[in-house]
Amino acid sequence: MGQLLTANSATNLYWLGRYLERINGLLTYMMPAYDECIDIDKDAGKKLYKGFSIEIEYTNASNFLEVAMFGEHNSNIAMLADHARENAIICRSYINAESFGEIIELYTILQNASKNQIEIDYNLINHALSLISEIWGETFKVSKSSVSDHFLKLGRLIEKLDFHLRFHGHDEHAINLSESISSIIGFLSSYDEDQQPKVTEMTVDTKTNIIDTMHAQVQALIVS
Repeated sequence: MGQLLTANSATNLYWLGRYLERINGLLTYMMPAYDECIDIDKDAGKKLYKGFSIEIEYTNASNFLEVAMFGEHNSNIAMLADHARENAIICRSYINAESFGEIIELYTILQNASKNQIEIDYNLINHALSLISEIWGETFKVSKSSVSDHFLKLGRLIEKLDFHLRFHGHDEHAINLSESISSIIGFLSSYDEDQQPKVTEMTVDTKTNIIDTMHAQVQALIVS
């Protein structure tokens, strides 16, 4: 892949896709858990983060949002936005101006909320989700995707699959996501010397950890 995209750029595009989708997934799952904390089960937030093998502590529903967004754990939303921003800066030349600006805006609003102790509410979360939706819309609105877009899409789809497997299991939707990922990997791994795509069929052994398997396939593609 070196002749098409540097390994460094491919890696950062892949992780940019994963971090953006991780933020999107966490925020999406966070709000129902927040509502449950208020009305049904105070421990709903703890149960949600247990799905990520993370133990969190909070005093009430509002504090749950604070801990989820800015707490000291590896799914801290502000920290994930910082990682996404760093990846975007490194591979800036492969991201259109609108998407890059929205990534910086996402980072900025979350950092401001963290540093200035702004109250976390639906407006802040909806703003963040809207920005991510706009980022994906700007990135993939061009009819013919570039190689760089494929690495970004791989990160997004693998993270989507990770969330789905954690909370819904290996159902038909997970299979469809796996097939989409394998198709892109096959497409990227089959460029000939003239950079003409040859799509090959790829399968995933469902008896192993699917996400680890697919991540390893992407890594092998990047360094090849």
